[in-house]
Amino acid sequence: MEIDLSQYLTKTEGIETTECFVPYPETLRSKLVSDNYNIAIIGVESESDEFNIGAKDAPNTIRKHLYELSGTFERISIADLGNLKLGRSKEDVYFALKDVVGYLLHRHVVPIVIGGTQELTVAMNDALEEYCKHKRICIVDSKIDLKESVRTVTANNFISRLFNNTLSSLSVLGYQNYYCSKWQLEEMGRHEAVCVRLRDMTNAMIDIEPFLRDCELFSFDMSSVRQSDSKGHALCIPNGLNGVQACQIAQYAGLSDSMMVYGLFGYNPIFDDSGASAALSAQIIWHILYGIDNRYEDYPLKTLNSYENYAVRMDGDGERIDFYYNKLNGRWWILIPSADGSEHVYACSLSDYKAFC
Repeated sequence: MEIDLSQYLTKTEGIETTECFVPYPETLRSKLVSDNYNIAIIGVESESDEFNIGAKDAPNTIRKHLYELSGTFERISIADLGNLKLGRSKEDVYFALKDVVGYLLHRHVVPIVIGGTQELTVAMNDALEEYCKHKRICIVDSKIDLKESVRTVTANNFISRLFNNTLSSLSVLGYQNYYCSKWQLEEMGRHEAVCVRLRDMTNAMIDIEPFLRDCELFSFDMSSVRQSDSKGHALCIPNGLNGVQACQIAQYAGLSDSMMVYGLFGYNPIFDDSGASAALSAQIIWHILYGIDNRYEDYPLKTLNSYENYAVRMDGDGERIDFYYNKLNGRWWILIPSADGSEHVYACSLSDYKAFC
C-alpha cells in the first residue's frame, strides 16, 4: 500500500511553546524525526456538530503542551505528520484518515490520532479492519455512545458503526450509570461487549490493565475525566477519572504489545481557559509514548511456556484451567479450552486468578 501523505496532511508550523518546565533542548518537540519513525502523531481538526464548535482547534492546542514535555525515549522514534486536510464532508475526512492510518499500519508505524471528536474512531477502526481481521477495541468514556437510530455518525452514536463480523471484542471503561439507558446496556450485552463502571474500576486500577493488553485499538474521550481535573470539553462531568488515573490507563494502553492505533478525543479549547485540560491531554499522550517505549514484548510475542504455570481444576477433579504468570512484570494470562477442542488465551489479573481459585 503506497500513498503520498502530502496529499492528505499539512505540516503544522508556528506553534509556540512557553518552555516553562524544561529547557527547550530537552523538550519532546526537539526529538521529533521526519523519517525512519515508528510512531506517528496525526491531528484531525474536526467538529462533530454544533455542540462541539471549537473542537477543531484541539490538535494544535494540545501540541503546544506536548512539545514542552521531556521525552526520554530510547526505543521509539516519533514523527508529527501534521494535520489532516479536511474535505467538503465528514465522509471525506473519514476516507482520508482511514487511508493515512492504513498506510502507517502497513509500514508497521503506530498512529496516535489527536482529534476533536470521538467518531473518528470509526475511520481508525475501518483502517484496522483491512490490516487485522479480528479486532479488539477499548474505549474509555463516561458514556456509552450508542443510539437506537443513526442517520449521521457523531461522537454520541459512533459505537453502532463498530459492530461487524470482524469485531472480536469491545470494552467500554469508565462509563457512569446515570448517563446510560437500559437499552444501551442491553444492546452492548447483546453484542457481548464488556462495560466497566467507573465505580468498579477506580478502586483497583491494575485490574483494568488486562482489558487494554488484549486490544488493537484504543480510543480515549476526555469527558471520562472529572470536571475538577479537566474542564476542556463540552460536557459537564462532575465525576470521573482523575488526571493520574487517566495517565495510568494511557500507560497501560501503551504497554500493550497488541495495540496498533491510539486516539485521543473530546478536548475542546473553548472550555479550557487555564489550559489545564490541554496539558493533561498532552500528558496522556506522553504516557502512551512512554508505555510503547517500555513494552515487555510479552505474549503473543513470547510463548506461554516462558511463564510460570498454575493449573486449577474445576470442582477438584474436573476440567483443568491453566493460568500463566510472568514474575518479571506481574502479568497473568488464562488459557480456556472450548467445546471444539481449540484453546483461547486471554489476559487476566492476579485478582482473576484468586477469584477463580
